[in-house]
Amino acid sequence: MANQPLKTVKSKVVDISPVNIVDKNVSQLRNDLMSIINRITTRGWCPATAGNFSVLLDSDPIRMLITPTGVDKNLILAGDLLEVNENVEVITGNGKPTAEGLIHAAVYQTRDANSVLHVHTVSNTVLSEKHLKRGYIEISGYEILKAFTGVTTHEHMERIPIFENSQDMRQLSKVIRKELKRDPKIKAVLLAGHGIYTWGESPQTAYQHLEAFEFLFEVLSRKG
Repeated sequence: MANQPLKTVKSKVVDISPVNIVDKNVSQLRNDLMSIINRITTRGWCPATAGNFSVLLDSDPIRMLITPTGVDKNLILAGDLLEVNENVEVITGNGKPTAEGLIHAAVYQTRDANSVLHVHTVSNTVLSEKHLKRGYIEISGYEILKAFTGVTTHEHMERIPIFENSQDMRQLSKVIRKELKRDPKIKAVLLAGHGIYTWGESPQTAYQHLEAFEFLFEVLSRKG
């Protein structure tokens, strides 16, 4: 009997090219950030169109996903997040990015952070105005301070600098960048009458820091 030709079986080739891996990671980061944004809006920390949030895609050069400006953050979807560079110029996406993205970039340039969150609450607004002349808020003696990365005792002293609010975000971001370089222990900054910026190694860690700061601000506000 003559030898029969061998049948060839085509195997399914899975594309694991770097481009596809990056796309998958970006999609996950979009979802991770949106999960945190949804938690924040549920807390009522983004009244009207307030607040902006980002997650880092690359640090050299800086690329980040950031929320668009002028929209209710309770209504945005993962696909609405804009990919921008360190000058907040849109790389991909439709919409206008917040000019405050320059402050996010300043954080990424000076901290080992992968997400930045910014909210407007009654407590942080009132306290930032009350202590503007002094230029900072210091908090110690509370157990929840241990929620901050690297803090292991309630006796820790947390210092949050306060900056005069401005519409000149390029200049303001330079001032903030300079202070962050000067003091590597800073975990958040306040803009007077405006709100807080804080950050972390992930959106979840940044949210943990934000929640702890807002708890502490409310305690201070109630104490008067």
